[in-house]
Amino acid sequence: MLQMRNSGGLFNMHIGWRWGRREALAAVLVGLGGMANGFNPGGGAWAASLNPAGAAVVRGPSSPPTSMSRPGWKVVQAATDEQGHSAVAITRIADTQNSDPEMVGLMIRCSPPAQVDVALVVVTPFAPKSRPSVSIDSPGSTRSYEGRVAPGGTAVILPGVVAGLAAGHWQGLERLSFRIDNSGHQISGQVELAGLSQAYAEMTAKCMQ
Repeated sequence: MLQMRNSGGLFNMHIGWRWGRREALAAVLVGLGGMANGFNPGGGAWAASLNPAGAAVVRGPSSPPTSMSRPGWKVVQAATDEQGHSAVAITRIADTQNSDPEMVGLMIRCSPPAQVDVALVVVTPFAPKSRPSVSIDSPGSTRSYEGRVAPGGTAVILPGVVAGLAAGHWQGLERLSFRIDNSGHQISGQVELAGLSQAYAEMTAKCMQ
C-alpha cells in the first residue's frame, strides 16, 4: 500500500512488503517528481531533514555529455517550482543478489542552486526522528556516518561529505556496500557504480539549466 500527501513539498509514504525494489523506488520518485516546493532551500521534504553545511556544491558552467553511457542509472527531473527551479535526481536499484529485501537503492539528488545530496532508499519507513548509522564499504575502506530520515521515512539522507565522495571518489569504483543500523535493526545492500560518472554529469548539467 502506498499513501502519499503532497503539501508544501512534503509527502508521507508507506511501501508494503509485497512491492519489489523497482516499484518501491518508482514510488519514491513519484513523490520526488511532485515536490516542486520541496527543493527550495527554506523547506521541503529533504531540506527539512538536512543541514546544508558541508554539502557538495556544483560550480562553474556545465553542458550535457554528447553521448550517454550510464547503464542501470535512471535520471528523473522534478516539476518546476514557482521560481522556475527544478531538482534532478539519479537513482540505481540495489543488486538483488547481494542485498537484503528491504534495501531499495541509491539516490543522488541535485537541487538549485546546485546542492547535491545522497540518500539510501528502503522499503519499510523509519521513525521520523531516527538517526540510523550508515556504514559504507569500498575497497580498502569502511566509513560510518550518521544519517537523517526524510519525511515519509523511506529515505536515509547522508551528510554532505558523502555527496563529495559521489562527486569524485565513487566514480572510479565498481561497486559499494552499504549497511544501515537503526537500534539493532540492520539493512545491508550493494550498489553497482558503473556509469555513475556519466549519470552524475547529466544530472548536474540539467540541474544548472
